[in-house]
Amino acid sequence: MRRAAFVLLLTAVTAEAAPRTLTSTYEVSENVHMAGQRGAMNRRTDLTVTITLGDRGKLGIVAVGTDRDHVLNGSTGENTAVDTAWRTRWSGTWQERGDTLVLSLGFVGQQCTKEETSDRVAPTTLRCKMPSKRARIVCASEDVDVRDATLQREPVWRCRAEQGELGETYPYWVAGKRACLRTHGGRGGSSYARC
Repeated sequence: MRRAAFVLLLTAVTAEAAPRTLTSTYEVSENVHMAGQRGAMNRRTDLTVTITLGDRGKLGIVAVGTDRDHVLNGSTGENTAVDTAWRTRWSGTWQERGDTLVLSLGFVGQQCTKEETSDRVAPTTLRCKMPSKRARIVCASEDVDVRDATLQREPVWRCRAEQGELGETYPYWVAGKRACLRTHGGRGGSSYARC
């Protein structure tokens, strides 16, 4: 009996020590057409944030994203676009208290390109937004409706940056607790589906 209890206890400790990975995928696409044929704007953002909750409260986060802002000037017919691609890394600590998950981040590094193109001028390299050296993300536990073949409720962490800037990375994340979820955003609000 003692041996069985020891094996169960050892298995539980080992299972808790394995890192948990949470993934937040965000996709937004918006089109706006201006009245009087004055032009149109299109924006598309794709972002994946991978959160690794390691043992002893250690944390690793990688955010990979692309963003395209396109404007068509209706009076001149000129097209202008700004394209951004980035990969940002943080390390730090995490703490889970009941229905709250707190992520304390230290900026590790970022690779980023940002370029403006236009019909009338040569491409211009722009400066990427840099993250703060330190940031704090607070996540609240809740359930959201997930639409696949059927409508189901799925437990998630709804996270937002409370302190510090995240650079090009969108400061609001929704990460499924049991599965990767994709957030579809836009002017009509957000909806969720499995990745």
